[in-house]
Amino acid sequence: MTTWLFDLGNSRLKCAPLHDGLPGEVIEATHNGEGFIDGWAARLPMRIDTAFVSSVASTVLTAM
Repeated sequence: MTTWLFDLGNSRLKCAPLHDGLPGEVIEATHNGEGFIDGWAARLPMRIDTAFVSSVASTVLTAM
């Protein structure tokens, strides 16, 4: 089972896998408020079972 943490801020997304209650290597992706840079999702695993998301970004960007 894979669990990931996502923090969507006003200028970038930070995410990391959660292993035994501790975050792993952080992946960062910038955005322009309307969309993300190309190819950022390729850095994520094919399957994420559980995701915890925190966002202060716009509703439209958060829903992506």
